[in-house]
Amino acid sequence: MTTKNRDSNKKINWIFYISFVVATISITKFFTSHRYFSQGNEFMGYSVVVISLTAFMVSLFFLAFEIYADEKKNNNLRVSFAPFEAMYKRFKLKAN
Repeated sequence: MTTKNRDSNKKINWIFYISFVVATISITKFFTSHRYFSQGNEFMGYSVVVISLTAFMVSLFFLAFEIYADEKKNNNLRVSFAPFEAMYKRFKLKAN
């Protein structure tokens, strides 16, 4: 009974789930970009590769930050990472 109450009071972390969906879609687009090259449309192929890899890397950065913030909140953080620490102080502490 107590675990159900504890789980129902937990906020959903939308940034984590949105970043996960963006990472999944962008890596899929990256792996299917070879179609543009085989059709002879190299500009579109390179554009899809660059945009999908950029979206993938940015979403992975947000995923890593959300995991870092969750571990820090639970006092389970082993190594401090300076860029994430600055983001945590700026965004997470102001939100609370």
